[in-house]
Amino acid sequence: MGESKLVLNKDFLTEKANVTEMNYRDKSLEEYQDYINNFYAHARDGKLEYLPFINKRIKVKGKVIELGAGICWLSSELSKIKDVNEVYSLEFSEYLLKDIAPGIMKKLNAEEEKITRVQGDFNSLPFEENKFDFAFIDAALHHATDLSHMLKEIKRVLKPGGIIIAIREPVLPTWRPWCKDKFGEHDKANGITENIYSLKEWRIYFNSAGLETKMIPFMPKSTLYRRLLQPLMIFNNQLLGHFIMVAKKPF
Repeated sequence: MGESKLVLNKDFLTEKANVTEMNYRDKSLEEYQDYINNFYAHARDGKLEYLPFINKRIKVKGKVIELGAGICWLSSELSKIKDVNEVYSLEFSEYLLKDIAPGIMKKLNAEEEKITRVQGDFNSLPFEENKFDFAFIDAALHHATDLSHMLKEIKRVLKPGGIIIAIREPVLPTWRPWCKDKFGEHDKANGITENIYSLKEWRIYFNSAGLETKMIPFMPKSTLYRRLLQPLMIFNNQLLGHFIMVAKKPF
């Protein structure tokens, strides 16, 4: 098994990037080191349930990019899919890419030779048009300072017919509008960009970027609490807000 490649860039940040957020994540040294040692304890939130669910419904293959890759857990899982040939993990934090991601890849038995870690700003992707078959995002779209711009940039690097799959993005339930005021209070206090949109607003953003969009209800069953909530999934949009977002670039 080979090792993943690492591409570090200088002067890659655009005016849309939240530099305060990048610096904050770089300072969370002990937290991220703990992720390596106790990844499966941290994965009790059900993150590992998403990709098997998706891959049964959508054949993930070809050349894939993960945006806002963070510790690269999702890139690691994507690399193990037989029909995935290459995975590009784009992240603006050099610390996460260089010092934390390799430990996570080994923990998850990633096929590291498929992975290229790239330091970059998801507001200005360092790739040519029509390069990727799939773009994956794990809980990163809602950190965009300009979501419309970001979605158009992702669309640019996708091949015609290419697919965006976003997981663990917050959706504001229609019966709980007051949640918007409290969402991400702690992170916002530390300068992190935190946004929460209703399902209707998410659709507007995707459609405005010229993407064909489908919202698939899904909530992991990793904890007893979530298993007890499963019957309420019939009121998902109204009460819970758990969706996988799938958007396609037209041919």
